[in-house]
Amino acid sequence: MMLSASAKSHARSLRVGLALIGVAGAALAIDASTKSASGASLDPGERSQILPGLAMVHAENSGAAFGLLAGGGTWLLPAISALAIVAGIPPAAARLDPRRPGNGGRGRQPGRSFR
Repeated sequence: MMLSASAKSHARSLRVGLALIGVAGAALAIDASTKSASGASLDPGERSQILPGLAMVHAENSGAAFGLLAGGGTWLLPAISALAIVAGIPPAAARLDPRRPGNGGRGRQPGRSFR
């Protein structure tokens, strides 16, 4: 049975998506296991040499990324995040408008969806 070009493209996209989900899952599992090992075997600030040039240090972060907003301002990060999401919705929705040429209204037209 021959697959159409569209079906082949869809199958390839599905395989790529599943591969990316697998890589993300593996990274998440490795991250969780190293955090668990660090918390169980190291005191805060203690360092353990794993390989030459690679060490594990038990560090705790009370703030957001890289310790930003540590020790206060905990309301600021969710407020900024919510504002960024709300501000990003209209531009994203405008790009996905099906009435706009190239976004599904008149079929696929390469290059038209980036205008």
